[in-house]
Amino acid sequence: LGFPLRTWVNRSGFKMLHVHSSNDVETLAKRLREVQRSPLESPFDPEVVMVHSRGIERWLSLRLAQTLGVCAHVTFPFPVPFLTKVMIDNTPGWDDARAENYETQSMVWSLMEILPEVATLSGAEPVGAYLQKPGSNEEVKLYQLAQCLAHLFDQYQVYRPNILQRWESGRWVAHEEWQATVWQALLSRSGRNHRIALRSAFFGHLKREHPKQLIGVPPRISVFGISSLAPFYMEILAVLASFTDIHVFFLNPCQEYWGDILSRKQRARLSRRPNKSQAPPAWDQMELGLSAEPDFSNELLAYFGSMGRDFFDLLLDQEGAVHINAFTEPKGKSLLAAVQRDILCLEEGVAVDSLDRVKEAEHPSIQVHACHSRMREIEVLNDVLLALFERDPSLEPREVMVMAPSIEAYTSKIHAVFGRSRSDERFVPYSIADRSARFSQSLGSVLLRLFALRESRWEASELLAILENDSVMRRFRISESGLDSIRRWIAESGVRWGRDGAAKGAWDLPESEENTWQFGLDRMVLGHAMPLQGEDLYEGVLPYDHVEGGDTGALSSLLAFWDQVSSLFHTLSITHTIERWSEIGRDVVADFFADEPDDEQELEYLYRLFAELKDSGEAASFDRELSASVVQEYLEDRLGDSMSAGGFFTGGITFCNLLPMRSLPCRVVVVLGMSGLEFPRQGRRQAFDLIHQNPQRGDRSRKQEDRYIFLEALLAARDHLVLLYTGQSSRDNSKISPSAFVSQLQDYVLR
Repeated sequence: LGFPLRTWVNRSGFKMLHVHSSNDVETLAKRLREVQRSPLESPFDPEVVMVHSRGIERWLSLRLAQTLGVCAHVTFPFPVPFLTKVMIDNTPGWDDARAENYETQSMVWSLMEILPEVATLSGAEPVGAYLQKPGSNEEVKLYQLAQCLAHLFDQYQVYRPNILQRWESGRWVAHEEWQATVWQALLSRSGRNHRIALRSAFFGHLKREHPKQLIGVPPRISVFGISSLAPFYMEILAVLASFTDIHVFFLNPCQEYWGDILSRKQRARLSRRPNKSQAPPAWDQMELGLSAEPDFSNELLAYFGSMGRDFFDLLLDQEGAVHINAFTEPKGKSLLAAVQRDILCLEEGVAVDSLDRVKEAEHPSIQVHACHSRMREIEVLNDVLLALFERDPSLEPREVMVMAPSIEAYTSKIHAVFGRSRSDERFVPYSIADRSARFSQSLGSVLLRLFALRESRWEASELLAILENDSVMRRFRISESGLDSIRRWIAESGVRWGRDGAAKGAWDLPESEENTWQFGLDRMVLGHAMPLQGEDLYEGVLPYDHVEGGDTGALSSLLAFWDQVSSLFHTLSITHTIERWSEIGRDVVADFFADEPDDEQELEYLYRLFAELKDSGEAASFDRELSASVVQEYLEDRLGDSMSAGGFFTGGITFCNLLPMRSLPCRVVVVLGMSGLEFPRQGRRQAFDLIHQNPQRGDRSRKQEDRYIFLEALLAARDHLVLLYTGQSSRDNSKISPSAFVSQLQDYVLR
């Protein structure tokens, strides 16, 4: 798959790959607008702009609308689904159904089917040893192993296709044997329908047929703001450039060639190898071909830019590509501008004459704040921003972006500090993006609580947390005053935990009805039907007399809710096929959530989750029955990865996650959570991950990715960069070190 593709693809037209490079995202957006001013042949053809995230889609669509007057008939697909669809549409014998066999979730179901049998085969002893370990839920353990291997095989297809091809031909080394055995079993069950086979068939078709045009390929494709793309897909993009114009808009932090620079630490590590004849460690092998002279480099770019450096080299290696540069030098005499100029010009050390030291001392452009807690970080941030707004009336809230490794950890603090009344003179509008459907107070979190009831103690607080959701309240027609009454009734009627007496027996406790939900509800209904002023029992039950005649609606709603959760519990207690679970899931969404416009986006996503559950099961021909625990694992995984699409650039301060190309140009860029404990984020790698054991240039690495994200944040700030972290313990005032990235920036500035 590594042969030069452009030697045999169609060259009849003047299509080519254009690479636009700039250190400024706004300049790249202007270049994109200039490209789009040239009309397409047909007004019915859409403009296709591939992006990395919905955040940059939102920002870019606003920029295009500001200049062109309107942003319409523009689609923003993600690269992998788009390129995969192009290959399927243009490869005879392939369709979506065939390719779905090796979608990650389809592989999970296939692996669940074959792993118990594979565990008995010679060479797969580690699988058998893991599955035979005692555990609380054998089925969940099997699902988790299948999920882990499916994600791993998915990565192998993109980053290590040669390994999978070796395994298919029966060649592997000793430590790969059990994975190779599982992969061969997966091939036997699902056929050779993976991405490697698809790409090979696509390239083979082009080589044999020499088509003049491709199905489903638009007349122009733009790739905007993508800081990395696996070589597996970059080769496909390069082939498409022979059939259509492709414009890649690359955020390049440096106007000089920087593909071979190394940081001092990297050079020192390579020079300290005791035996130069022996092969170096895997990560050092990636750097042996790089050699920058110490006097022609920039320490920050070398330290933070390795991921972008690899993609930069990949773009330079594309034969026949046209490179258009549009670099702009940062203006001003602030420390921030000086650091950005050093990176742009590949220079080392801030020039003294480039700084206005008096102004920098009074109003520093780079600030680092060590705090005692996350709450204190937000309070300090509030003080810093209010001071900036007061000092510079031209600064608007929409020109401030606040990022964190996990914005969910700060959400409640942000609302507590910034959630002021509009009448307050300190009020600042804001929005929070990237909220996880799993952890936020959303329909997804309620759905997970409902599925967790199967193994729950049914504590009063657990069911109230479900009932208090706005959508659930609207579905069961419960008002705020009605909810207050329900809370009071539950507490005063003695409801504490357990559905009924029989449920207590499942916890090895006496099967008494006291303090269960059924106990409390019986008291409420009796008290409403025949109040006895708390003096007499009726068939051993003391009526709860505080449900008045006007409370009939709230009581009816509570009983309707109780009927639904009781019915759901019995449904969750037995096994079902995936198709049936898909139906149950859709019914749960319809039964517990109000179908209203405010929740339309979330409801649509939940319905889609269960539709995809069914589709993946059908693609894998998986017909065995599963317990609710496995479906709950599926939901937790999917909802945990899902981020809300709204909240970007709504006119106020934007709070969001620290992600690639999320650092869009703003006058003030703030990064929270910059302690050594939180950043860089620690990626979870399995010990048997062959990519991690022998990394290569172009591989995805969480640490390298976080380094480049930090560099993007540094370059995105126009006037101020504010870094905050928890630097002292709130318990004993002990010191907590900042992130190594913050220390690296501080060392550079002070050097």
